[in-house]
Amino acid sequence: MQKKHFFLGNKIAEDRSFTPRTRSVQPPTMPERNRQEHAAYIKEIYNTAIDKAIETLSQRSERGLPVADGVYMNFDMVSGFVPQALAKRSGASILKISEDKGEGNVDVTIYIKKEKKRLVG
Repeated sequence: MQKKHFFLGNKIAEDRSFTPRTRSVQPPTMPERNRQEHAAYIKEIYNTAIDKAIETLSQRSERGLPVADGVYMNFDMVSGFVPQALAKRSGASILKISEDKGEGNVDVTIYIKKEKKRLVG
């Protein structure tokens, strides 16, 4: 398809032909994901966080400071993924779920007992 357009060069209007270029836009593609690798990575991060928190508790205990018998953790989660209840044997319990922040995410606070730290998830 050809259309006439004009071009102002040196203050004189002149006709030039114009043919729009067709652009091929590729549809968006989803990235390749390895779910097992991702789950192992998340579990490793979780275990590292728990271990560091328990190490901090033991350091506080050695100094004679008050300590809890578990760890509190906050998660920023999509509200649809928050479990309604955790299994009793897991040793974790949901303490608080905040209001929706407008992005579909909520803050979830859970408590994990020290002796049950490996049984969660």
